[in-house]
Amino acid sequence: MGGGYYHEDVRSASESIGKVRSSDRAFTYHKEAQAGGKEACHPDLNIKGMRRECRDSKEHPATTPIVVAMDVTGSRGPDAKIVYGAVPSFLGSLKVTDLVRDPQIMWVAVGDANSDRAPLQISQFESDRRIDSELEKIWMEGQGGPFGEESYELVAYALARKTDLDCLKRGKKGYLFFTADEAPYAEVNIGLIKSYIGDTPQSSLSTVDVFTEVQERFHTYLIFPRANIDGHHRGSQAILEKWKRYIPASHILAVEDQAAVVEVMLGIMALREHKFDLDGFIANMKERQCSRERCSDVRKALELFARSGVPGQAEADLFR
Repeated sequence: MGGGYYHEDVRSASESIGKVRSSDRAFTYHKEAQAGGKEACHPDLNIKGMRRECRDSKEHPATTPIVVAMDVTGSRGPDAKIVYGAVPSFLGSLKVTDLVRDPQIMWVAVGDANSDRAPLQISQFESDRRIDSELEKIWMEGQGGPFGEESYELVAYALARKTDLDCLKRGKKGYLFFTADEAPYAEVNIGLIKSYIGDTPQSSLSTVDVFTEVQERFHTYLIFPRANIDGHHRGSQAILEKWKRYIPASHILAVEDQAAVVEVMLGIMALREHKFDLDGFIANMKERQCSRERCSDVRKALELFARSGVPGQAEADLFR
């Protein structure tokens, strides 16, 4: 796992930037499973009893694990399709701007383990065109929890305890991006850990604990729909307050347009790796032919993170 390249050279990477592909023919597994005869969770995305590795190699000597954990319930179902459309541009931008070395991508699909058929789907880390094939295996849950909570704490547990990351030996962390509009449950249910991951913890675990663990391995961020706040979506402020228990306030970023998610992820890595300041990154977006509206949306999303200086220290009001 993790061998090869998505874009073989800078030229092909450059040509992909700014382009959005159709997802009409993607997610074939979901269509087949929906028609019957298949499990909701593709066997390759089933983490139960398994581990996921992001290893250095001669081909990729300094890997950077990047995890995109997407809510695939009814409220955020389009996220996976939006991300799929932008994958070539996302990876092209990573290659051309050299934001991180040897990126390896993992996809995670999140639902509610208390009610959904496939609430935890976790791919391998990949570097080549298997990035696409892993994403295409996702089951689009379309349901979700009714009480403003979904199973992000199970994702944190799995990534904290079921991943082997060579970057940690080099004193580097990976990146973990959640796209979500609900909060994690406050406790990690031991029965659900056994059912979906295969571990049998001897004592109860708080979500604070597992998010502390996962942040020792990954720089962790939430990308949240600003419309839910501005439109007074039910419980949105309460949901954000819950997230602030688990990750720094400056790591919670709001976007107007779901399609801006990919650029926000690039911006976070650009600032975190000190490749650009905020103005420089927005200028780079303009060079990559991003629209004025997209640049404005991304700037607004990144402002608090950029102002924090050392990422994670700012505790200013998140949405002015």
